[in-house]
Amino acid sequence: MTFVVYNGSYISEKNTGLGVVSNEIYKNLDKNKYFLLNKKYDEKNLIQSSHFKRQLWMQFEVPKLLNNLKPEFFLSPIPETPIFSKTKKVVLAHDLIPLRFPRLSQKFIFYSTYLPLTLHNSELILCNSKATANELVRFFKIPSNKLEIISLGINHKEIYPINLERKNFFLVLGRHDYHKNLLRIIVAIKTIKNLDFKVLFAGPFKKNFTKKILKSVNDLGLRNKCEFKPWISADEKLILLNSCKALLIPSLWEGFGLPAIEAMACGTPVISSKRGALKEVLGDYAIFIDPLNPNSIASGMEEVLKNENILKGTYYAGPKNAKKFNWKKTASQIDFLIKNKA
Repeated sequence: MTFVVYNGSYISEKNTGLGVVSNEIYKNLDKNKYFLLNKKYDEKNLIQSSHFKRQLWMQFEVPKLLNNLKPEFFLSPIPETPIFSKTKKVVLAHDLIPLRFPRLSQKFIFYSTYLPLTLHNSELILCNSKATANELVRFFKIPSNKLEIISLGINHKEIYPINLERKNFFLVLGRHDYHKNLLRIIVAIKTIKNLDFKVLFAGPFKKNFTKKILKSVNDLGLRNKCEFKPWISADEKLILLNSCKALLIPSLWEGFGLPAIEAMACGTPVISSKRGALKEVLGDYAIFIDPLNPNSIASGMEEVLKNENILKGTYYAGPKNAKKFNWKKTASQIDFLIKNKA
């Protein structure tokens, strides 16, 4: 039986993004074969929220733990591994957004220096989409025989259609990052005339960028049109996905786009960019817009507000299409690929 240590350093009580992916994959793996490595195991070396401190733990403490445990593989659902450990590594790559939209930051330095070392040092690289696989070849010249595309999933016990009245608001899910294109959403809101609606932005704030967003809202006189929540629970998300008019995801790039699949599972319309993996993942389900053009974003929003047939169509098609995205399937794919490498 293949013994694998699983990197659970991103799993917390309030998971978003990579934390959700990390947690859901592990929940669906065989616990007799996959050992969860996180702060509960290593209480003397608590994993901190600081990216730098987590890297110190990964490079200096994890190798000692692996020497004691002697696994055949170290599986990481985030692109972080102990580079100098002799244990064979399997890593899940999500996107290269900090390199696609370069800004001098800790993340940019990480992605341009440590990440290529991690990837080239891995036995197998799991990619969440063809778009991500192509990015790895383009930016880092990763050999294609090291890449395997797997499908991510959603938790269908937490995300499903419920019979709620649809209200006049659009939902935006995700951290306040540049590539989420939030500033153009705000400009788009200003261009829509004579229609009653709001936009709810639900996702972690980012100090400096969130200030710009709030300033834009104030400057354009849109405080009555925009609402911000830094975090929502799983129960809140379910209600919001089932009561909004549509999910807005006009991102400049997405390696996969889990919120779009979650909206689909609830029978909710999706107004989406075609960039990155979004078209690949959504197929013909979404209303696709040009993310660089606020008028195009506004046009998609107006279409949903004015055309009730859109919601009727997605009500049935969404949950049916979303069934192919499930974490059990993801975990099975990963387990199969690791077995083949053993």
